[in-house]
Amino acid sequence: MMDSGKYLVSFLCLACAIAPLNATSLGSTCSVDTDCSVTLPKVDNSICLTGLCSCAATHVPNSGTCSPKVVIDETCEISAQCPVGNSNCAGTAPDRKCVCTAGYVASTDKTKCLKLQQGVDDDCEESSQCTATPNLECPDKTVCKCKENFVQYQSTCEPRVLTINSGLCKNSIQCPENSRCLANSPTTKTCQCNSDFIPFPNTSPNSCLKRAAFGENCSASVQCTTSGNVECASGKCSCKADNYFAAAENTCSPTKKLGEACTNTVQCVLSENIDRVHCLDILCQCKPTFIPDLTRNRCTSDAARNTITAAFAVVLLTLGKLM
Repeated sequence: MMDSGKYLVSFLCLACAIAPLNATSLGSTCSVDTDCSVTLPKVDNSICLTGLCSCAATHVPNSGTCSPKVVIDETCEISAQCPVGNSNCAGTAPDRKCVCTAGYVASTDKTKCLKLQQGVDDDCEESSQCTATPNLECPDKTVCKCKENFVQYQSTCEPRVLTINSGLCKNSIQCPENSRCLANSPTTKTCQCNSDFIPFPNTSPNSCLKRAAFGENCSASVQCTTSGNVECASGKCSCKADNYFAAAENTCSPTKKLGEACTNTVQCVLSENIDRVHCLDILCQCKPTFIPDLTRNRCTSDAARNTITAAFAVVLLTLGKLM
């Protein structure tokens, strides 16, 4: 009996050494944090929360211990360590990692899993959600939209066509302003300018400018479709230098000088006083009372001739006196 008592006392003393009377563990009552994290058996990363030993906010319970919370793609032991919602701890130890469940993608900071969206106008927070349909992005963190230089066509994002007459298209919505998608062969379509518009390739994307008649507003000479020798000058379709507008032919034709063949007075242009010339006998000639000066392409008046003659006479008289 004495030996049995001796052994019983020894066992009780050993138990006391291993587990003191104030020993705590997760779920045990406590007064201060050190009751949980310092006093044996201690639990690292635990705190006293509302009178019970609990894991700190940065950790989760794991078989009597506290394991750290981790983000997507980091090593884990249990799914509770992974971001809350739509994620789990997958793989084989020791290479288990937190991953998003099917139909979800990791956020940029990998702290959550976002739903993978299917098309245009689906709700989103990040562009990574908008990858189910090519060429989508989440530019303003509200809904999935087509990327720059892409346009929505039905449920897809098609490239914006930048060139007239050569860029292939499916629908006119892809084409530049004032153009449409039309068949140019049995199997292909290209963007082509609407009627009354003309291609202007000097911009990207190309543009279609409204055709302009002589005297109408313009921004580029290509708009001025009056045949021949027309340009856009000062915002108006005008004849090029040394040309005149022949209304009957709706064209600009080269002007004629004194002595050159003509068919209409409007063709005859002088260097000055253009009202002094007319087309007579199919030649540009000075009107009566005016004297032709072919060298200077002008018609001078008798008064002007007399003035010149008088001045010449004065010069001759002066020279005579000097001699």
